[in-house]
Amino acid sequence: MKPVKVFFLFLLSFSIFCSCKKDETDTVKIRVKNTSSYYYSNIIVSDKNYGNIDSFDYSDYQIFQIAYRYAYVKLYIDTVAFIIQPVDFVGEENLKGGNYTYLIGVTDFQHHCLSIDLQKD
Repeated sequence: MKPVKVFFLFLLSFSIFCSCKKDETDTVKIRVKNTSSYYYSNIIVSDKNYGNIDSFDYSDYQIFQIAYRYAYVKLYIDTVAFIIQPVDFVGEENLKGGNYTYLIGVTDFQHHCLSIDLQKD
């Protein structure tokens, strides 16, 4: 093989390796932690379905293309719907690549109020 071809193949493989590494570090993965004593079912965060989470337990991570420090959340406790409905994300910055946890708790059961906090893992 000619030296030019070998060098080109080296550059190509290095470029693919670097772009894969970059994509991996730019990935935003978010899981949910139930910070309450209630069982959460049918959990939706943004457009992701997290299923059910026992009290004080975690979900698996899911990949987000765009995410912020808070999000739309809908979940059920028994048959009662609890919702966090953001008005907008004006002034918010996208999360940088990494693993995060949305800590979702119940602040007022009677009025169906939830809290959401973001933790970088």
